Amino acid sequence: AAALLDYARGRLDEPEVMRARGRQLTRAITDLGAAFVKVGQALSTRPDLCPPEVLEELSSLQDDIPNFLNAEAHALIEEELGAPLEELYSEISAEPVAAAS
Repeated sequence: AAALLDYARGRLDEPEVMRARGRQLTRAITDLGAAFVKVGQALSTRPDLCPPEVLEELSSLQDDIPNFLNAEAHALIEEELGAPLEELYSEISAEPVAAAS
């Protein structure tokens, strides 16, 4: 809705307005989850599709994603595979050694 108001008021050419919309888009993408983060990461490399201010905000999706709680990850693995971690793996660390998207 805010973007429509900005458009109606002719403010989309203002860099700070575009930066604010970029921050909103980045938050929305992050809230939607991993699949959308991947789309946002791809979009952040497309200057033909987004203004520079939006690209700058989207670029945070490349290396500044909120942590995924280990307990949630372990519970999801157990739920999806239908067994406790101890039965599925001979060894699994309590803390991640790296991250990937």
